[in-house]
Amino acid sequence: MFGRVPPAPSWLAGLVLLVCTAAAIAQSRLPLVPEAVPPAAIVTDAIAAAWLTDEERAALRIRHGLWSPEDLYLVPGGRAEAAAAAGRWDLVLDDDLASPARRLEAMVRAGRAREAIADAARLEASVRAEAPVLAALAQAQLAAGLTADAVATADLAMKAASDDDLEDGLAAVTAMRTRLAAGGGDPRDFETMLDRLADLRSRVDRIDARPRLLEGMLLVERGNAAEGVPALHESLARDPRRADAWRMLGLLAIRSFDFDGGERAAAVLDRLAELLPGESVSADAAVLRARAALLRNDPDLAVELLDGVLTASPRHPEAIALRAATAAVRYDANDETDWLARLDEVEPGTP
Repeated sequence: MFGRVPPAPSWLAGLVLLVCTAAAIAQSRLPLVPEAVPPAAIVTDAIAAAWLTDEERAALRIRHGLWSPEDLYLVPGGRAEAAAAAGRWDLVLDDDLASPARRLEAMVRAGRAREAIADAARLEASVRAEAPVLAALAQAQLAAGLTADAVATADLAMKAASDDDLEDGLAAVTAMRTRLAAGGGDPRDFETMLDRLADLRSRVDRIDARPRLLEGMLLVERGNAAEGVPALHESLARDPRRADAWRMLGLLAIRSFDFDGGERAAAVLDRLAELLPGESVSADAAVLRARAALLRNDPDLAVELLDGVLTASPRHPEAIALRAATAAVRYDANDETDWLARLDEVEPGTP
């Protein structure tokens, strides 16, 4: 019935993003990318509750990004949870105490989706049937180009999720998001996801950062930065060390040509990585800086930054995709073809 709508020119898309981001900043008491976000009183009060055991208090500090190194060894799997929140997915992969769902997610982020699928198949049936594991498996199937499998597994995750459990609720929303990305679902799913997240933070758990984080990311992805940015800021008040929130804010800053804001986000990500042992390299920070370099027409700097990421994580999907973009900026068709082929091998069907 309707003809194909031609794509908006790139300058117009940038202008729309700039206006939306400016509106978001105006509505928030914080700049788009703040220097730091202090923890909310509701979080510090919960951690200070007199009736908590040492292990319970340590678990809360880990959950809200206020941990000390001692906390990470007091709580089983605590080191992996802190590393995942801080964006150090390499440490999650090296931790035998990481939960199965967290390990699968770490593999997907490292560009090892097929390995994640194989690992999931080796889990005990009862573990494989848990909603968080199914949601992570659906993400792996989508990354591997198995869209029909991803839709089916996402459906299973949603059915397995309890309405009264935070981890299950987050898994259900993640699964619904994956199902939409795989071409399944319903046009009403976006509103359903927001409703589910609102229920989680009002009824199931009022202080966890992740419902607000996921809500903010969904809103930003839908072009609603005016509501998405305050949600991201609120998530950081519940966990100041939540790397995904800083990364999204930095990406918004760079896309709206706020390079100082993008650098502030990258600097925070570097500091988060340095809190944990190992090489202390933040892939997210390097990727943000590479994106900024490309917008500033400095493909040589972008290549240097991305090659550093790929040295540590040779299958990192976003770094490979941006490496193809740098080749395009350099008008090197052969190099671009090679990088696109590499991306298709890591994540088949990536647009």
